[in-house]
Amino acid sequence: MVWLFLEWKPVSFLQFRADYGLTYRNDFTKSWSMPTILQNFQTGLAGYETVTKSTGITDYTRERTKTILNLHAIYNQEIFSGHNLRFQFIYSEEYWHERSQSSSRNDRFHPNLTEIDGAGVTTQSTGGSSSKEGLRSIVTKLNYDILDKYMLQALIRWDASSKFSKGHQWGTFPSVSAAWRFSEEGFFEPLKDIVSNGKIRMSWGKVGNNSGVDRYYQKDTYSSYPYTFGNNVLVEGYAPYKLIDPNFTWESTAMTNLGLELSFFNNRLKMELDLYNKLTTSMIRPGQVSRLLSGLEAPDRNIGEMRNRGAEISLSWQDQIADFSYGVGINYSYNKNKLLKWNERLGRGDKFLGYPYEMVYTYKAIGIVQTWEEVANAPYQSDNLAPGDLLMEDINGDGMIDSNDKVAMPNSMRYIPTSDFSISFNADWKGFDLSMLFQGNAGRKNFWLDNFNNVNVYTSRYAFQEHHLDTWSPDNRGAKFPRLTSGSNGGFNQEQSTFWLYSCDYIRLKNIQLGYRIPSKILKNIGVNSVRIHVSAENLFTITKWPGLDPEKLPKSGSEIPYPLMKNYSLGINITL
Repeated sequence: MVWLFLEWKPVSFLQFRADYGLTYRNDFTKSWSMPTILQNFQTGLAGYETVTKSTGITDYTRERTKTILNLHAIYNQEIFSGHNLRFQFIYSEEYWHERSQSSSRNDRFHPNLTEIDGAGVTTQSTGGSSSKEGLRSIVTKLNYDILDKYMLQALIRWDASSKFSKGHQWGTFPSVSAAWRFSEEGFFEPLKDIVSNGKIRMSWGKVGNNSGVDRYYQKDTYSSYPYTFGNNVLVEGYAPYKLIDPNFTWESTAMTNLGLELSFFNNRLKMELDLYNKLTTSMIRPGQVSRLLSGLEAPDRNIGEMRNRGAEISLSWQDQIADFSYGVGINYSYNKNKLLKWNERLGRGDKFLGYPYEMVYTYKAIGIVQTWEEVANAPYQSDNLAPGDLLMEDINGDGMIDSNDKVAMPNSMRYIPTSDFSISFNADWKGFDLSMLFQGNAGRKNFWLDNFNNVNVYTSRYAFQEHHLDTWSPDNRGAKFPRLTSGSNGGFNQEQSTFWLYSCDYIRLKNIQLGYRIPSKILKNIGVNSVRIHVSAENLFTITKWPGLDPEKLPKSGSEIPYPLMKNYSLGINITL
């Protein structure tokens, strides 16, 4: 990695700067497998080979280069008493280039040979690819303030991406903000003993996004299509496989923000409140053109639209009483989104227009079937429905359970919580210091369905858990969980339903640390400037109704393996000479 910069300041109010960065990385990966034979410990004999002696060798090389060029010009001057003007111009270029190459051969001559030449040429393959991308930006920014009471900022940025077609590569993203520090006004002086500082902020701005676009998505792309000529002779050919929308361009987000900052009692108590309204337009979504009619894949289009509204508030108190100083901080944020536009055709699911994005959409479970009479009187659910299985509610009343009986729960989000919060505390007394951080979120529900609580037993499965002891059987009709089954039995027992739906709200002691700083008068005789000894712990406890491993990080499918949250304890010492 190389980074170079050059600065020039010809006069006090004018400054120029140029930056250039180069990052280069070259990776080489070699992979092969050593022969492995399973041992039968009952007979003492060798079993079968899981990796054969003739397993192949693969070499993979990847080269990546990134360059950055930034040019800055800054004008900053007090144009007359109390009036400050700052103008900034930025030109930026970023360039990425990647190249990869791979080769492999099967049938190694000997297990100890690990180079490509140590394998036969009967079965071999090669591959390679390269890609590049460019991003160019021009930014102009103006700041103007009067007496540090009235502040105005205006910005316009133009971004161009090589991912888009010519004529649609550039996006324009303006923003403007203003602030008024009303606590500096003369009429506010009588309140200064209570309200130390007060400021109102307002802003509006747009930003662009191209992260979901492949580098060559807007280029004509060809795939292999064999053709038949003459006497049914098959000839290799190539043809386009997708359509291109020439108007495809940047995704854009416009955000309006209103903020209030207050400080009380000589800045011991501070409060900051923000209200925002964010509208994302031209969201990149797949088009829907029939391949039967066009023979080509439909292009992505700028057709999605989503609104987010929310609030963020932070409170902090910092004080000192004699030798004891302490502080408390609280942060809370709330966000609610609404899907306004999505795909050209939107089916039933967790995405409905006018509803939150990825809300809970599921079957409504009635309970566990107890008798064959209940099975006979229940709506048709599956051929395998039996006592001990979960029964779903027939929402549309058609006498059968299918996807049309799922219900939407717009007040329950699956993956994104509506609220996030944290509480921090710190204290210091005669060399001792203590800090704690609590963290959590709320407004989310998900399905406790993974490999560890599966009631459908696989041939090869994960270990049974304690809750599997409370599954339904004729002798345990009041069980919490449905019966244990195998194969296709069990019907809807493993389907996402309200039976498996749990709140993911939680609060966690994320970190706690206790330290002691040895007095300097003890250390000065041994030539040490400072010594601090500390013990800390992370993730000590979590309060939640979620029965799984970690309510913060949930797998998006039952086949994913959840990873347990780790508690960490540490002891350390910091010495400054």
